[in-house]
Amino acid sequence: MRNWLKLILFLSSYSPLFLIIAILNLKLNGVENAKDIIPNDKFWLVIIMLALFIMPNIILFSLIKRVRSFQPINEKTNTFINKNSDVLNYIVTYLIPFLSFNFDKLNQTIAFALLIFVLAIVYIHSNIFYINPILIMFGYKIFDINDKYTVITKTTVKRDKKLKLYRIHDNVYVGDEDGSNN
Repeated sequence: MRNWLKLILFLSSYSPLFLIIAILNLKLNGVENAKDIIPNDKFWLVIIMLALFIMPNIILFSLIKRVRSFQPINEKTNTFINKNSDVLNYIVTYLIPFLSFNFDKLNQTIAFALLIFVLAIVYIHSNIFYINPILIMFGYKIFDINDKYTVITKTTVKRDKKLKLYRIHDNVYVGDEDGSNN
């Protein structure tokens, strides 16, 4: 998978944080006109954060839809491990901006951007792009199956279940029911 696509998937995984930052920078109390909801000095910050919330998720779900047009492999589950708890560990990094970042100060904004940049590099090079709270929010589960596949699926996984696996990258697949399960 190309690094630009991994970057998009990283941005999708952090998109709830970007939405939260946008909301925190809106003026919601004492507003008489709708146009005053976004303060003039925060306009571009809010617009960029909203774009970072929307665009990567559109690409993520387009990717999931697109890979289903590829030729699947069929796999019967012998062993499986639910990896959804990995997302909880990932969400802990969302707390960092709430502890210290103030976007009214340029040095704090630069520090936040640097933190996101470092996290993106680690995310891209460690191939953990399937760890994504947006997927969990939309009903997907993450499993390690048969000690060789990481599967993103809405299907209930159990022993001896047959799955169609559509490759996203290396050992990461989108899974659907095979249809021939008993």
